[in-house]
Amino acid sequence: MFGGFAEKPYLCIVNLSLTVAISHTKHCSIMTRQDYLALVNQAQRASFEYYVLSDPSMSDADFDILFNRITEMEKEHPDWIVPDSPTQCVGSDLSANGRRTILHRTPMLSCQKAQDTKTVQKWLDKTIKTVGNDKFSVTLEWKYDGISCSLVYQDGQLISASTRGDGSEGQDILAHASLITGIPQKLGGTLNSGRIEVRGEIVCPKNRLNELSTVYTDCRTAAASLCNQAEPSSDCSFLCFMPWAVDAPCYDHNVSTYEAISFAKWSLGFDIPVLPSVIDANWLVGVLDEIANMEKHRDTLTFPTDGIVIKVDNKSLSNSLGFTAHHPKGSIAYKFPPAMTITRCTRIEITTGKSGRRTPVAYFEPVTILGRTVSCATLYSESCAAKLGIQPGSTIEVGLSNDITPKVYRVIDAPNNQDLTETSTCVDVIDTPEASVPVDVPTVQEEEEDDSLWIAPSLFPEEELTQLASDQDSDQVVPLDEVVCDDGRDLEQTLTDSSSAPVTSFAAIAAATLSILAIVLLVPAAIAAIAFGFPLFNGSFKVS
Repeated sequence: MFGGFAEKPYLCIVNLSLTVAISHTKHCSIMTRQDYLALVNQAQRASFEYYVLSDPSMSDADFDILFNRITEMEKEHPDWIVPDSPTQCVGSDLSANGRRTILHRTPMLSCQKAQDTKTVQKWLDKTIKTVGNDKFSVTLEWKYDGISCSLVYQDGQLISASTRGDGSEGQDILAHASLITGIPQKLGGTLNSGRIEVRGEIVCPKNRLNELSTVYTDCRTAAASLCNQAEPSSDCSFLCFMPWAVDAPCYDHNVSTYEAISFAKWSLGFDIPVLPSVIDANWLVGVLDEIANMEKHRDTLTFPTDGIVIKVDNKSLSNSLGFTAHHPKGSIAYKFPPAMTITRCTRIEITTGKSGRRTPVAYFEPVTILGRTVSCATLYSESCAAKLGIQPGSTIEVGLSNDITPKVYRVIDAPNNQDLTETSTCVDVIDTPEASVPVDVPTVQEEEEDDSLWIAPSLFPEEELTQLASDQDSDQVVPLDEVVCDDGRDLEQTLTDSSSAPVTSFAAIAAATLSILAIVLLVPAAIAAIAFGFPLFNGSFKVS
C-alpha cells in the first residue's frame, strides 16, 4: 500500500528512532550487527503492538520499510540472522493471557510484499523460470485488512475457529465466530462430508465502524480488538468473514484457488462479494491492467483492503514452489500506494476531554480523498504534534489511514521557511468541550510514542546490553538508563515507580490499619493497667 514511502525513507516521521536507525544503516558504508539487532528489536516491538495490543505506534508503511531493510541486511550477512527476525516468523497475536490455543494442521504464513508493479513482474518472471513454462494461471484477489482466521468443519458442523497466532497455533475464538456475520455454523449443500478448512479474514466493514459501542480508530483495530476480548461482545455481529483459501478434500475440483473459493460461495454458503480474477501467467499486460483496474475501484468497496494478492492458481503447483519460514513463494501481495494529497494547515486546536487529556487536532483546507471530503485530522498528542513540526500555515501531506482515518503524514514546508527540526508546542491552543470534537476525528487516542530503545529479552542476552547501547551512541540512540521522561524522571526510575506502585499502596494501607488497631487496643489497656495496678506500673516487677 505504501510504495511512496519505500522510495523516500525520510517520510517516516512518526517513529523518529526508526528513521534514525534506517537512515544510518542505509547511508553508512559499514553496517554492524548491532545496527541489524536494533532494527529487529524495533520490528519485534511494532509486531507486538500491532498483533497483541491492537494499538500500533508504527504505520504499515514504516514497518514495510523496516522489513525490507532487515531483509537486505540478512542477504548481505546471513550469519547475522536471528530466530526473532520478522523474516523468520510471522507476526503473532498470542500472549500470556491464559486463553486456549489450537494447533494448525498446516502453518498459516504471511505473504511477501510488493510496493510496486515492477516487483510483481519480477516475481512472475522468477515463478515462470522456476516452473519451467508459462502454461499456468494466476489469481488476483483483494488483500483484506483484518485478522486471519481458520475455520474447521467436521461433517458440515463448525468445530473450531482460531486466529493465525504465531503460524503454528492460534487463539481459540469459536465463541466469537458464532456471532460474526458470514460464518455459517453449519455448511450448506451436500458436498460437506469429512473435514473442511476455510481460511480467511475477519474484517469490520467501513460503514459499520461508527455503529460499534466502542470507538476505534480504524477497521482493522476494531476487528482485532473485538476478537482479542476474552468474552465475545455483541459488537462481533458487526464483523464479517472473507474466505481466501479452502481445503475441501471431499470436493473433486479442489485443485485451484478459484475453484475452491467458488465452491465455498456457491455450495458451502459463504458470503463472498467478489470472486478472484484468473489470468494466464504469460499475459503480463493483462495482470498489470487488472491490478490497475482493481486499484481504481478500491474506494467503492464496503470492506477495508490495502492491496491485491496474486497467487499461482493451481494449488499443487503453488506448493511445489516451496516456502520460507515467513511466506509461501507461490504468492505475493501488491500493496496500494497511499491515497494522499497536499493542502495547507489553517489552525491547530486542542480539545480537552473529561479526563483532562489534551488532544491536538489539525484543521486544513478541505480536500477530497477517495471520494471523501476531509478537513481535519487528529495529531494524537502534543508530543506527536511537536515531532511532526506542524504549525498553522504549514504545507502538509494528508491521507486516509487504512482508507478510513484522516492522518497528517508529513510537513512539506513550514510557514515563513521555519526550520522543521525545531520542536515547539502547538500554537493557537483552544480548549473546547469534548462534545465538539469533529466527526472525522477519532476520540480514542493512540498512546504517546516512546522513542527509547525497547529491549527484547529473548533477543539480547544481559551481557550484551551494555555493549549494544555503547555501539549505538553514534546513531543517536539514547542509552536505556539515560532516557528522560516528560516529567523529568529517567526511564529506569519510571519503570521502578510503575512496578512498585501496587506494593507501595498495599504497604500504606497495612500501616494505616495497624496504627488504628494500636490506638483502639493499647490505649484502653494502658488506662486499665494504671487504674487497677499492673506490675509494670506499681513497682512489683523486678529483675533479679
